[in-house]
Amino acid sequence: FQYGLVAGLANAALETYVFRGRAPWTLAHPEPDHESLVPAADASKIEYPKPDGDVVLDVLTAVSLSGTSHDHDEPAHLKLADERVPQNVNLAQFDGPEGRYCPARVYEYVEQEEEQE
Repeated sequence: FQYGLVAGLANAALETYVFRGRAPWTLAHPEPDHESLVPAADASKIEYPKPDGDVVLDVLTAVSLSGTSHDHDEPAHLKLADERVPQNVNLAQFDGPEGRYCPARVYEYVEQEEEQE
């Protein structure tokens, strides 16, 4: 939070307990999110700890404990303006940041097998 920890906690409490998620304002970043990305070649690799079942949980357990509920056949709610960008830009230059947006690993790259004739 750009205004500090105490201001961030106060804002979170105000939005949660007073406005119940309906605050009449939106805090904005000074730049678009995509401008804060650095190419993967210029960043150090993050080594995440292996699940130990106590502090660090595996994905299925963590999602289960979160109380998230949805049908597995729900249609995608995100629409791509250009379907080539995730593969040609995001994965190639930034190592696919979409794979880290969601702790449940909803967004992933799946290699497609080429059709055989």
